[in-house]
Amino acid sequence: MSTDNGDAPQQRSRDYWTPGRIAVAALIIAGVAWAVFRGSSILAEAAVRLAHVFVTLVLAVALAYVVWPVVIAFERLLRFLPPRLRRVVSALLVIVGFLGLIVFVIIVTAAPLLDESKRLGGLIQQWAAAVPGWVERMSAQYGKALSADDISALRDNVIDWTTSFFKLQGDILKAIALRGWYIVELFIVPVLAFYFVTDGAALGEQIVNNMPARRRARVRIMGAEMNALLHSYVRAQVVLCFTMAVVTSLLLYFAGLRVYLTLGLLAGACWAVPILGPVVAAVPIALFSALQSGPEAALLILLAYTLLNMTQTKIVMPRVLSAGARLHPVFIIVAILIGAQFLGVIGAFIAVPTAAILRVIVSHLRDAAGRPDQPPLP
Repeated sequence: MSTDNGDAPQQRSRDYWTPGRIAVAALIIAGVAWAVFRGSSILAEAAVRLAHVFVTLVLAVALAYVVWPVVIAFERLLRFLPPRLRRVVSALLVIVGFLGLIVFVIIVTAAPLLDESKRLGGLIQQWAAAVPGWVERMSAQYGKALSADDISALRDNVIDWTTSFFKLQGDILKAIALRGWYIVELFIVPVLAFYFVTDGAALGEQIVNNMPARRRARVRIMGAEMNALLHSYVRAQVVLCFTMAVVTSLLLYFAGLRVYLTLGLLAGACWAVPILGPVVAAVPIALFSALQSGPEAALLILLAYTLLNMTQTKIVMPRVLSAGARLHPVFIIVAILIGAQFLGVIGAFIAVPTAAILRVIVSHLRDAAGRPDQPPLP
């Protein structure tokens, strides 16, 4: 009697995952989860240290993908060199040039940002002093009069919030200045990126060679898809973040906002977190526009900012982002929330590419299980 070969992988999977093995796997997962989230302080400290290493690796990988197209272009100009030396020289020149460009941008923008920071502090103090007058006018207009004690308490709270804000800024700067490891990481990131560019293929092949022979072909295909996906995503995010920072700064500058550069850079950085990032950046833009120019001007600025985001999302993003890196907004929001919950800000930044990579892995696992008839993931 013959059997259907298509059912063989499913039958082997059912034979392997017996109830006992499922229970053992569940206990292992539960134990790891408890050790990570409810374990001793030593495990918690180790997790924090590992998180710093993880952030360094993420930044190095991102830098490698950013400079990769330029490295390939430089290799075409250095055809007279041997292939290995050509890659090394191109990567070294591009990474050093990229770091020089970053230093130049920091030098150019440091003075305006410092001026805006001082101006912002003065504006917040002025607004804090003007709050009682606004409250009195609104109370008279809407008939909800507040007592002098309530107005005084509100003013004191605003001043306390302002003081706490500046204290938080000072604490962050002090922590960065006193922790020398951040300076070391600034040097480690480009070094790792250099090795990823020059030896990334060899590192990937070493990982593949440590796997069972029957799985190597599929793992190579999966790795190629992940590499293309990450390359497309990082390239798209760099283009979109830079465009958003420049255009938003110009929009706020011509609107007469006195902290246009700070808010423009904030908008560009927030764009790296799809969907939720632009919404987060819209809050301070609307707030400072309303406090400086009034609610009517703030509404117009917010409308222009919304149209700018829609243009980026509907026109620019599809042109620079590959189809494999696109996810449904529901998946994007859930991935960002999960990433932020576990890894904070860096988790929000890497949530979308991680979800896209998991999509590739699940697709290949589904095909390997012998179920090509299943509908594709959305």
